[in-house]
Amino acid sequence: MTVSALCVYFSYIGHFCIRYLPFIFSVISLHLAANSIAEYRDFISGVDDFKYDLPLRHLKNPRIIYYMGCICLIFGVFFGLIATYLSSFTLFYVGVVAVLLIYFYSEKPLAYKYKCLSEVGVFLIFGPILFSACMIVSGHAITLKNIIFSFSIGFIVAAVMLANNIRDVDIDKKTKTIATVFGVRCAKIVFATLIIASFLLTLIYTNLKFAIFLLPFYPYKAKFSQALLATAAICAVFVLYNVYKVFN
Repeated sequence: MTVSALCVYFSYIGHFCIRYLPFIFSVISLHLAANSIAEYRDFISGVDDFKYDLPLRHLKNPRIIYYMGCICLIFGVFFGLIATYLSSFTLFYVGVVAVLLIYFYSEKPLAYKYKCLSEVGVFLIFGPILFSACMIVSGHAITLKNIIFSFSIGFIVAAVMLANNIRDVDIDKKTKTIATVFGVRCAKIVFATLIIASFLLTLIYTNLKFAIFLLPFYPYKAKFSQALLATAAICAVFVLYNVYKVFN
């Protein structure tokens, strides 16, 4: 997910060079840190159901995963400082916000992952924050138009998180997610809305008038399969439209 987002952003910016590597290493390390620490917190707090074959169950000392997360966090900060030195000090402020959101994703006193805010957190991190960092590293000015474009990636990542929470609704009884708090039906509607919004936003940047043709595909009914079918239809139309542009 991190590599995909970076590829999209740097392709949108239209510029890439070798001195961006410390920044990329920083972003990947921070993502590994967030996942490792959250995995450990889920395990020891009982959020993850023990009847499932979790990787942590095979470790004599599961805290190793937590230590690995902390090491990745340190590496992320280290490479981030190098990237700041190679680009602009403004990156430091963006990095501080990112590190705080990543650390307190599952760590107290905030631990907002367990307070029905995990989708909001990943949207901010993979959307506006990561894109702003890419713009700073590449020496471009951050504009409102560009920030809004980053919402498309943020929506997609939030949808991935939400899909995971929908799948785990029966074993996430000890934590708060959109699925457990508002119900699976509501969560599926939010999921479909995030996906649709992401593609609509992308198409608006491509051709505003063309986006109108996607409205009939909105999954108004409750069945999850219909939401997936609508998403597939949007993907197909999006691909066909871009093929048409290439040959014309």
